[in-house]
Amino acid sequence: MNFIKIPYTVWQNDKKLFLKPKISLIMTCYNNFEFFNLTYYSLLNQSLNSNLFEVVVCDDGSNYENSSKIKELLQKSPFASTYIWHEDRGFRKSEILNKGIYHSKGDYLVFIDADCMLHSKFLEDHLRHSQPKSVLVGRRAELTKSLSRSLTPEKILKKFLEKSSWWLIIYLSFFKDGNGFKTLYLNNEFLFNYFNRKKRGIVGCNFSCHKKDIEAINGFNMRFQSYGGEESDLEYRLRLVGVQMKSFCHRAIQYHIFHAKREQGSKAILNEALLKEVEQSKIHFTEYGLNYINDN
Repeated sequence: MNFIKIPYTVWQNDKKLFLKPKISLIMTCYNNFEFFNLTYYSLLNQSLNSNLFEVVVCDDGSNYENSSKIKELLQKSPFASTYIWHEDRGFRKSEILNKGIYHSKGDYLVFIDADCMLHSKFLEDHLRHSQPKSVLVGRRAELTKSLSRSLTPEKILKKFLEKSSWWLIIYLSFFKDGNGFKTLYLNNEFLFNYFNRKKRGIVGCNFSCHKKDIEAINGFNMRFQSYGGEESDLEYRLRLVGVQMKSFCHRAIQYHIFHAKREQGSKAILNEALLKEVEQSKIHFTEYGLNYINDN
């Protein structure tokens, strides 16, 4: 396969970054400023001091209007931020994520999507529970269309969703097949460990790991150019170098804004073939990863 890297631009607002950040929050987005705006306001609520983290926005080709609004919002943010954009060439999430990893400054990486609002302890939880050679694999609570449409920046700043936890458990369990239980924050360690007995894999909108572990496998495999499989590939190769997956439900809670589901597209069969190729070869290092970004 002939891989052609997309040129990209980098904009930074690091004037508030006095020390190396503990966390680099890497957020993907594409053409929906309304979603991004709500997620941004949930970042303003974080219990972790804003000097301890940076936000790296990885934009997979948003149009000029959305891109301009994002940069305008980041310009006035209380945290350091980096905005990375490349031209829209279809689904190139793995590539834009590698660009984000390459330009990140923290030693610990947390990955989210811009359509997922965060509990106020989200970053604190990921940092506090981080372990060597481990990936924390969280989940998200799926909101309904009506609930998603009712949300505003003001409601997010008032922590409307986390303060409505018990109501959401009942409401979302009725409309979203038991999904509401994912909004329950467990402080009790026994209960937290009990409900995390099940082994879970990486979901791209909520996981974290040490940067050196993802560098060891050369990042995401950029041959994945359609939705589906890129996270399974990453997880498999991390396991090959001894990195363990740690289930992380009921902490680092995330609320997913309702929208139509993405179709896998015509390249889905190719993605399955790529994943099978990696599983058969058992080679952890992708040739189409961070090394390409380094050559920029």
